[in-house]
Amino acid sequence: MIINAVNKVTRRNAQSWLDDVHIRKIADACAVYENVDGFASIITIADAAANNYSFSIPLYVREVESAEAADGRTVDECISAWRESSFEFRQAFAELKSMWDAVEGGSDGQG
Repeated sequence: MIINAVNKVTRRNAQSWLDDVHIRKIADACAVYENVDGFASIITIADAAANNYSFSIPLYVREVESAEAADGRTVDECISAWRESSFEFRQAFAELKSMWDAVEGGSDGQG
């Protein structure tokens, strides 16, 4: 069985780990021992031989295109969240610039 869990790995501060939910998904796939589109593939010795005995995951498990982002949101939800955060950023930046301009305007340039 070949499992592609590379997108399930959390990476932070040069450390990598699997969250419990992803460990459970891997364990469940092993217990069921069936092909799971985009995640797991049962291969035979003949399959491995056909691929020159390479166990490179993409040779056996093809990624499935999905309308959901890695965090479970749809593309539309991601775009909406991005627009909202962009708007909030522009507001915060305008406020910061206004404060900076007030400080600069009140300074005598002597630094």
